[in-house]
Amino acid sequence: MIPMQPVDRGPRLAVIVLAGATLLAGCTDRTVGGGGGVGSSDPGTTGPAGTATGSDTGDGCSAFDDAPLGEGRTVEIRNAEANDPIFLGTVTSCTTDRYRVAVASDPDAGHYPPAHCEPTCASMREGGCACPESCPVGFAIRLEPGGVYRTAWPSVLLVPDELSPDCVTDESCTGACPIRKAAPAGEYRAEAVFLVEPTACSPVGGDPTACACEPNEDGWCETSAPAEGEPYTVDTVFTHPQTDPISIEFVFLP
Repeated sequence: MIPMQPVDRGPRLAVIVLAGATLLAGCTDRTVGGGGGVGSSDPGTTGPAGTATGSDTGDGCSAFDDAPLGEGRTVEIRNAEANDPIFLGTVTSCTTDRYRVAVASDPDAGHYPPAHCEPTCASMREGGCACPESCPVGFAIRLEPGGVYRTAWPSVLLVPDELSPDCVTDESCTGACPIRKAAPAGEYRAEAVFLVEPTACSPVGGDPTACACEPNEDGWCETSAPAEGEPYTVDTVFTHPQTDPISIEFVFLP
């Protein structure tokens, strides 16, 4: 059994990690938008592990092609608390993703999903390198006691690289960018974030009704409160490829 990992949130709060997935980061000029849900990562066809796909045109630029999204591996976030709901945050304040996966030994070597305004080299080749003026803010997911929220990691990584000027249609779209590659076999670290109370729902200066919603049969629902507040992050190391879910279990000790 993996030992409990306490979170610094008062004397009675602790989190048990079984295996898991999310990282919270800042972003400016945000606009509230919906998002997040079961199976939000589209499954596709997996290419060879750790390689970019596409036919080589002889100019070397096909090395920057994106691999297709692979077969999704389920990510489960479960609330084992007997009395109180928890609220799931997002991977950054400018996305609606609820988890983050990275290479366990070196997070800079590859991660997924993308951060805000992180176009792949393939997108930049087509001139898609401009950042939007605003970005969506995912709403907090309310997870009732015993509830489970499921999504999927499409078995890919964004691996850092640098795009050659010879491979672009827009000369301004050059420089550092990630290539989406099929995740090779190995160990990965998954992170997840939860909020005890979204800022928008605070009785002081907020609206508690923003965190009220009707849970579905899995015990979760999307609130009208942006996924912002004091974050608590849990992580775990898992092995790929495997078919069992990447699972996180939250427990508040009595």
